[in-house]
Amino acid sequence: MPNKTTHRGGSNKSGAKAGPKKKGKSGRGFRGQIKGDAILKKRPNTSDAVTTHNKLEVGESRPSESAMSEGGETCATFLSGPSSDCTNVALGKIHRYWRNNQHKEVRAVLAAITEVIRVKDGTESLTDYFVALITALETIEELEPKAAIVQLISMTISSDDDDKVPLAVLQSKFGKVSQLLCEMLKAVEGDDMPTAMAKSTISTLSTLICKISPSTWTDASCQETYNMLLKFISHPKPKCRKAAQDGVANIVCPKLTEDTSDYHPATTITAEYCNNKLGDLKEEALNSSEVCHIIQMMGRVMHVFPLAHLQKSCELIMSYITQPDVIIKSVCIQTVSKMFMNAPSTKSLPIDLNSKILNELYHCQPNLVDEQLSRDWLNMMAQGVSNLLKKCAQVPAVARMSPLKHVEKFCNRSYKLLISREVSDNAYVALQSTLKELGEFDAKQEMETNDKAMEDVIKSLAKLFMTGLNNKYQQVWDRIFKFYQIGFESFFNKARFSIFAEGLTSMANLHNTANFSYSSELNATLGAAVKHLGPGTFLEAVPLLLFGTDLDDKKFSRSWVIPLLKQHVCGADLTHFFDYFCPLADSFDKRAAKGSGSKALAATYKTLAWQCWGLLAVYCQHPVNLKIALKEKPKVDSFKNNAELLGQKLSSVPRLKGVVMQSLRNLINYATEKTKWEEREEDRQVLKRYGPNFLPMLFFIYVNGGNNEIKSQTTLAALETIRQYVHVMSTEDVVEHFNIVKSKIFDSNGTMKDQELIPLYDLIIVMVQWLDVKSIQEICEKMESMLGSNNHDVQKKAYRVFEEVCGSDNESCKTYLRTHGLELVDKFKKELQQRSIAPSSKGARIRCMEKMVANLSSSPDTMEDCKELVRDILPECISCLRDAEKSRKAAFALLVTSGRAFEDSLDEFFTMAFQGLNGSPDLASCSIFALSCLLFEYKDKMSPEILDLTITNVCVLLATDTREICKAALGFVMVIFSFNDNVLIKGYYKTILKAMHEWKGETQRHFRDRCRSVLQRLVRKLGFNVVSAAVRSDDLKRQLNYVQKMNENAKKKKAEGQRRGKDGDSNDNDDEDSRINKKETIDEILAHSDDGSDVGDVEEKEDGLVIGKTAKRGAQKGKKNRGGAGGKRRKM
Repeated sequence: MPNKTTHRGGSNKSGAKAGPKKKGKSGRGFRGQIKGDAILKKRPNTSDAVTTHNKLEVGESRPSESAMSEGGETCATFLSGPSSDCTNVALGKIHRYWRNNQHKEVRAVLAAITEVIRVKDGTESLTDYFVALITALETIEELEPKAAIVQLISMTISSDDDDKVPLAVLQSKFGKVSQLLCEMLKAVEGDDMPTAMAKSTISTLSTLICKISPSTWTDASCQETYNMLLKFISHPKPKCRKAAQDGVANIVCPKLTEDTSDYHPATTITAEYCNNKLGDLKEEALNSSEVCHIIQMMGRVMHVFPLAHLQKSCELIMSYITQPDVIIKSVCIQTVSKMFMNAPSTKSLPIDLNSKILNELYHCQPNLVDEQLSRDWLNMMAQGVSNLLKKCAQVPAVARMSPLKHVEKFCNRSYKLLISREVSDNAYVALQSTLKELGEFDAKQEMETNDKAMEDVIKSLAKLFMTGLNNKYQQVWDRIFKFYQIGFESFFNKARFSIFAEGLTSMANLHNTANFSYSSELNATLGAAVKHLGPGTFLEAVPLLLFGTDLDDKKFSRSWVIPLLKQHVCGADLTHFFDYFCPLADSFDKRAAKGSGSKALAATYKTLAWQCWGLLAVYCQHPVNLKIALKEKPKVDSFKNNAELLGQKLSSVPRLKGVVMQSLRNLINYATEKTKWEEREEDRQVLKRYGPNFLPMLFFIYVNGGNNEIKSQTTLAALETIRQYVHVMSTEDVVEHFNIVKSKIFDSNGTMKDQELIPLYDLIIVMVQWLDVKSIQEICEKMESMLGSNNHDVQKKAYRVFEEVCGSDNESCKTYLRTHGLELVDKFKKELQQRSIAPSSKGARIRCMEKMVANLSSSPDTMEDCKELVRDILPECISCLRDAEKSRKAAFALLVTSGRAFEDSLDEFFTMAFQGLNGSPDLASCSIFALSCLLFEYKDKMSPEILDLTITNVCVLLATDTREICKAALGFVMVIFSFNDNVLIKGYYKTILKAMHEWKGETQRHFRDRCRSVLQRLVRKLGFNVVSAAVRSDDLKRQLNYVQKMNENAKKKKAEGQRRGKDGDSNDNDDEDSRINKKETIDEILAHSDDGSDVGDVEEKEDGLVIGKTAKRGAQKGKKNRGGAGGKRRKM
């Protein structure tokens, strides 16, 4: 060491013997007296270690390298001893402190204290340490040990563990400890103490003060101690000053209520000290640094000052703001801003005082030349106005007049600064936050007739915004539009329409300006007006100027309004559409029919009429007055009500069919919303009333909309509308229409062809679940005879009927299944035996059986029937796993549902699935797909024996050269990888590789991409060396080496990309990575393994591994660079 330090035991450098030990009480109440020498000498180390440490402390040479290498106890070994010997959890972190002398002192003191506590039979609780440390602090005079003791005391009293020092002990020892700490702090005042020690002492004292009870504050000694702490809030040393300020803030800023008695007793002392200090500094020669420190401290605690002291503090700060010193001005502004941000209570900062402070701050607005001060001032004023608005919500409307004027005044000041280049952004942010606060304030208040103050503010803002639409503010029109948008979303409501209507009209007039720079911002603002005011109110300010007469605007300058309405209308009054747009669309149609000698004009009016009707669908989304709108008499033609008008358009106007049907679906979705089912009962009744009128029209559109092969969009929309409409109709009405359709099907006496009957069957499918039990039974009896029909379409429709019945939650369907379910099962078994099932019917049949199995397995009484059904249909289900997508998904669902029925005997279920493994290649591959699905779903419920048997059997088939079987088996392997179960993979990876070794060269080449994918996953899970040791085939070795090479290249590329600050090829593979990271279904896993060469193209990223497309691109690039030398195909 360059400088010698005083030894902890005094001037003795040879380690003199300690004096006699004094006996004391043990246990939690340990009060043993500890001499300073005891702390220095009572160590749980050998004497050699103490000697070594003493030499290091006084600057002598370190132990020789030979001593260190021969096992001699080094300094590091010595330092690791004491802390590991301490069993207290809270003090256990001392073992991290070993890098400098201060921390060595802490460790040494802790070791000595621990030894003394053990000698006195203490429990090594924090209380024992606290009392022992206090005793040691009294007896030791050297600074370094004192610093260590103070740091340990701070750790003991600030611990939140269960073993923390009781509050009663801290309060009883407060006088003694605070006196000792204050004596140490007096040395800091004289600059005789190191900064780190001073900081630790200040933090310990402030923590101790936080623990004392409120009654202790009445003692003069306590107040004197706190005043000692306050002296350091403006200390010239930053670390000391920060520690003191943090401590004071923690003491005086607890959680408050509106009652002043809840303020901390130190609040008044702090306020008086800060105010007196500021007053004295102003009278004396100005010390700018100390003033700044005091004011900064006030910014953290002013919001908890009592009213009188807070007012005095604000007066002093205002006087300092007027000083020429820019730094002091900035600190004062930031302090007041923090006070407002901390939201003082009404007791501390009433509304009147808040208003007065804001009035004074207006006179302190800095010159725009000083940009930073101007920004701080704007932020401060915005915080002050925000705080004022929050307080206004707590007072009656009569008392809001004066405070709310500040909102108007601040907005006017800030508005003028928008065109100032220096502070435009800050003025915009301040105005935006103030307007949002005003909107929140307005939303909390009920509209009172005598709330004239709020109305005056809104009028002033509307007038202010209107001036912003002048050319003077053209460069900031986008921000003006944003202010209007905030207004429409909050305080510019329908009741105040007359206040802001002129501004809305002016913005609409800007829409047609050529080369307008802010069209997107303008459209967003006008859209907000449409959404929150409603289309009716919006059109009062922005009329279309089109009437379908000679008075129309020839330039169609407002034609953009209709698309705008379609985009933003939500929750509008439906009666407005029928009263305004229906007559207008009719006028446009008549105008288009006349033509007026111009085809272009006629086409324009025809388009306008179509756009008007296009609004119907958006008006029907969450409509207002639905029950009234459909009943009202329209203003066009001679219809009884608007529902009849819609029916006429639906049946007679082809181009409006889609719009009307979409509108009906929107109305039904609104009326049947589950969260508001009871509230919208009347709306459902209105739709139910007109259902018998709409349903025949929809039937006609669907039945006559085209043949069964190609359905138009209108036809499909009609079927979907029927499907939703029967949901709100009564059972009697549905049965009535069902009987009409049924009679056309079965009473036609062969006059209708099968293709003509298909649409009628679709109507039966849509309505069957809403019928009564009798009607369901009738139609099911009819459909049973059609299950064996030679017409595949008819057969499929029959199965679809049963699917709807079996899958419905309606009580009538459940009743039918309870009484006829077993009969239906027998019928399905019979059809299976006859093998007369068309491929197009398999999906519907499998889905139907899946619902049957689910219904039968839900009751213990029918569980045996369910299992018997599963045994019969399982071969058919497995054989469908190679069919079309819908059939395959249905078969997977049936497998999972069937497995739930056999959860108590999964071994039997898997045994049934094994039977197909010995069949033809197609059947074997289907069985492997089935086992893949069952393993994916029930892996955790399978017994170890059946799990081993399943994987082993599939791996045996993997060794065959039949491509269909190998493809399915590789899919099974991918399912195993999907579990991320390394134990499972480690148990079977050799079996998998052994099976792949048996492949012929042709098979190896055909599945090279899938093989590479398997090897890639094995390397990722187990590592290259493990996999390489198990690979014997030359072909697989080449594949494995290729994979390893690609992995290394990918790691290098990733590392290089990180060095350059980019992410490699991650942007190209985001979609692929998201697919890999998300949880995949069994169908997706098998589909990926069944994609042929696409499996090899799948890029996988984990730990920097990339294979697939990147590898192929690299290979192609290398081939090109070799100049065609790699033209020959290289075997992998």
